[in-house]
Amino acid sequence: MMKQTIAALVILLCLTACEYEIPELPKETTSGLNTFGCLVNGELVVHHNKYKNGYSSDKYIPYADYNLETDELKIFGYGQNNKMFMFTVINPQEAKAMPIDTIRYYHSGFYYGGNEIGEIELTCFNAANSIVSGHFRFTGYKYSVMDKNIINRNDSVIVTKGYFDIGRFILNR
Repeated sequence: MMKQTIAALVILLCLTACEYEIPELPKETTSGLNTFGCLVNGELVVHHNKYKNGYSSDKYIPYADYNLETDELKIFGYGQNNKMFMFTVINPQEAKAMPIDTIRYYHSGFYYGGNEIGEIELTCFNAANSIVSGHFRFTGYKYSVMDKNIINRNDSVIVTKGYFDIGRFILNR
């Protein structure tokens, strides 16, 4: 009985030691802290420094790419378990609710997204200091990246309480 109890405790300790703890949604800041988070169908998805599958998050830091010529802002965010987000905003403006022109969300081998199916509000858009932050929400549908069309409106994800604060900013001229 004692050996079984010790074995059970060792197994429990190993299981809990191997798990990682996902924090809450990121704090709302505008200082370029490279945070990214949201709820996907109610499940917390955040950029996190320690991933259970062991890959280094250094190359998966959220970033923004702004093209001055086309006035197009792309935001890239990453979450645990290889979840990836990409938003395109045409003519980005601070402190104004705007449609997200294109959304792509990748998880478990599938893309979800579409065109103009969500909303974003930039709380900071400062290209000179390489900072962009804001809120987002959208409902994405199973999406074909090849032909950029929704392929199944019955298979969707609802993304709410999205927030990012990005200081890794690529400026294209």
